[in-house]
Parts: sequence; structure tokens; C-alpha cells
Amino acid sequence: MMTALEKAAIARWRWRLTVAFLVGWAVSLALPALKMDFDGGPQTFAGYRVLASGWVGLAYFQFGWLANLALVAVLVGLSTHASRRWMTLWAFALLAFTACTVDLWIRPRFNQHAGFGSGYFLWVIVNVGAAAASLAFSSRRLHLP
Repeated sequence: MMTALEKAAIARWRWRLTVAFLVGWAVSLALPALKMDFDGGPQTFAGYRVLASGWVGLAYFQFGWLANLALVAVLVGLSTHASRRWMTLWAFALLAFTACTVDLWIRPRFNQHAGFGSGYFLWVIVNVGAAAASLAFSSRRLHLP
């Protein structure tokens, strides 16, 4: 059985991680994320532009944009002490949707993709980190210092 002090320490860690992942996600939106090769030449898009127009990718079976929605659900779960099922489900959904961006590596010509920017890599790190934190807290085996 956990004491009140242990519960408070875990709650503080959950909030710190939630804020850290939100800041990382916001920074990734400001950085260059994708380079697309259009007829006029390659263009670089910042993360916020990819976020704003990413829903169009759903028509081309590019489900990576949905990782942003799953990230919000994971962060809500981290900050509100959601159920273990909620946190586990959304953590795996976040990992699955993030993995969907691998298609940009496999078929770059089909997607008119020319490369990734630092915002993309930070976005992936934030998503994997948030999913790992969600799974760690949902397992209830996390012991904090």
C-alpha cells in the first residue's frame, strides 16, 4: 500500500512529465519537420503546417497525423490518473500511429517526400517518451526516488 507521500511524489512526476512532453511537442511544431518535393522544387514545412494540413494524409492512408490526437489522450491520462486500460490503450495507439510515418521512408516518391527535419525527430522522441511513461505508470510497478 502506498503512503500519501508516495502518491504525492508520483503525482508530481506525472505532472512534470506531462509538461515536459507538451513543451517538446510545442517546440517540434516550431521546427522544420518535413521536406516535400513538388514540381517547383523541394519545400520545407514547419511542424505546425504539417499539423494543420496532416488530416489530408488520411485520404492517402497516412495515419501518422492521428498520433497527435493520441498524444493528447496520453497526456490527459498522465495528468489525471486515468485508468490503466485508458493509459495502455492510448499508449499503444500512439506508438502505432507514430510508426505509420515509416511509410514516408519506404515510399518517398509516392508521398512526394524529400526528407525529414529536426521537428519530425523531436516529435517522434516525444511520442515514444510519452507512450513509455504512460505504460510505466499504468503498470503500477514504477518506483520513484
